[in-house]
Amino acid sequence: MVNLVCSVVTWGLLGIFAGFLAYGTVVATFTLFRFYQGQFAKITGNRASTPLK
Repeated sequence: MVNLVCSVVTWGLLGIFAGFLAYGTVVATFTLFRFYQGQFAKITGNRASTPLK
């Protein structure tokens, strides 16, 4: 019984950690994409997309 509880707790923590990693990766990718999109718009002089300040 104790072994089962420890296993569930371990996999639960691993799942939460993996979820945070995935969420952080998505947020970082989106932020970098928006930043580079803004920089590219500034370089090309394209006013269609609003560059980040």
